[in-house]
Amino acid sequence: MGMYLQLVAVSDTTIERLRADPALAWQLVTPDEPERVVAARAESR
Repeated sequence: MGMYLQLVAVSDTTIERLRADPALAWQLVTPDEPERVVAARAESR
């Protein structure tokens, strides 16, 4: 089992977007898996 830490610098505008739509955080964490955003939005409903 392996673990890693990924740090991402984001602008104030991006932070505002993330606060308005928390599911977008998955785009930062897993940009190659857009279905994660869709699944997170479905869970929040």
